[in-house]
Amino acid sequence: MGLSIHYRDQKLELGINSDTPCLFIKQSGSIENTNYLSSVYLPKLKSTIAKQASNLDTNLKGVVTDFADVDKVYPEFASDFMELIIPEIRKLGIKYNVAIMTKNEYGSSLSKQINRQAFMKGIISMSLMDNERAFDWLSKL
Repeated sequence: MGLSIHYRDQKLELGINSDTPCLFIKQSGSIENTNYLSSVYLPKLKSTIAKQASNLDTNLKGVVTDFADVDKVYPEFASDFMELIIPEIRKLGIKYNVAIMTKNEYGSSLSKQINRQAFMKGIISMSLMDNERAFDWLSKL
């Protein structure tokens, strides 16, 4: 499974890691257009997760949210992400979220917020510095 959504300088990738069955969400670029993101971008991601995941014949061990390359973000993005995407993640039976951290203030702050909100929704969350470590950690669960 793979999907790439582009808008201006934003790119979002959604996929299933083949070695470790987990959902992978990677966002790069700026997340600053609130109207577009809340009305089009996140709902498209939500419906794609729902459609694609229903075709899977494997249980997903977790989700890796990689916002390390985000260079600007609108304040409500984490809560919008939680309202639209976290429930889809829960429906898949996913119990673990690994947020990829960065020294970039926007990406790091966003990862922390999403981890916190996922945790509040009953998803065990942790932070690691790169995707390789995230996939390795999930593979051992």
